[in-house]
Amino acid sequence: MNCLRNLPSYGRWQQQFEKESVAFIGIHTPETPSERLPENVERKVKELKITYPVLLDTEAENWKRWGQAYWPTVYLLDAQGRVRYRWLGELEYGNAAGEARMGSFIKRLLAEAK
Repeated sequence: MNCLRNLPSYGRWQQQFEKESVAFIGIHTPETPSERLPENVERKVKELKITYPVLLDTEAENWKRWGQAYWPTVYLLDAQGRVRYRWLGELEYGNAAGEARMGSFIKRLLAEAK
């Protein structure tokens, strides 16, 4: 549920930055057995109209590699591939204004890359 609440923000960022050098990639680390099945994930991605690539991390390899502890976590990487900003959890939980804050960080990274 927490990840679903962030999806509208991801879609707005994708639209806002579609003409920029920004790539959006989802990584799905399943919590339940049915979420491990590629056909279920593919169906849900289509149902939710997610257009960016989604990696299915069934063995939680990426989860462990990145030291994940929360669903969802948003990472912003710079042009050199370094993690510059990270958001843990829902972007708007408790009126945190995460969408706007992370959006401004995306703009900052784009300006640095020019």
